[in-house]
Amino acid sequence: SHPCNVGTVPFAFRLAQRLLFCAYCEMDGQAIDAARQRLLQGISILFQTKSHWTDKQQQDWNDSWMELMMSMEEVDDHRPYAKNVACMAL
Repeated sequence: SHPCNVGTVPFAFRLAQRLLFCAYCEMDGQAIDAARQRLLQGISILFQTKSHWTDKQQQDWNDSWMELMMSMEEVDDHRPYAKNVACMAL
């Protein structure tokens, strides 16, 4: 059975979008750790609703992985992990 009830999918999509927006703002504010947490929360929600995606959710998915990868490049000690994140996104 799918982890998301069809009736909750629109709410899940809105929540994921809001989390991703917060993450992008946190990235702009150099709050890298907080941004990563929000990105992962958004990615998790999108993953759980994958069977209901539209093009918008696919774009959100791609963007969130890209932002997560870029966040790894923001911190010198974390740069080696950027490749791992890119591989997970594929």
